[in-house]
Amino acid sequence: MARGSDRAPLTRRGHFRIDPLAIRTGDPFGFFEASAAVGQGVSVVVYPRLEPVPAWKLPAAAMSFFHRRSHWADWTASHQVGLASARQVSLNSSG
Repeated sequence: MARGSDRAPLTRRGHFRIDPLAIRTGDPFGFFEASAAVGQGVSVVVYPRLEPVPAWKLPAAAMSFFHRRSHWADWTASHQVGLASARQVSLNSSG
């Protein structure tokens, strides 16, 4: 039994349906042609890649949210967490 694989580049997140593989063949002169579907279709869910974000980068990343929504207490708290994280990184790397 022959086995194979194929790649389906999915560049967006969401629900996708991948249909069975379609195979077509025929003779060089075009007298006959045959086709078949191989395998079963599948449904897949694509999620975005998860990237770790160091705590010291969070205040800058969330600045536009805090500015638009006027969540100043949360803005202050995120900066305190960011500063503590940056200090910890500095302590860990210096000694």
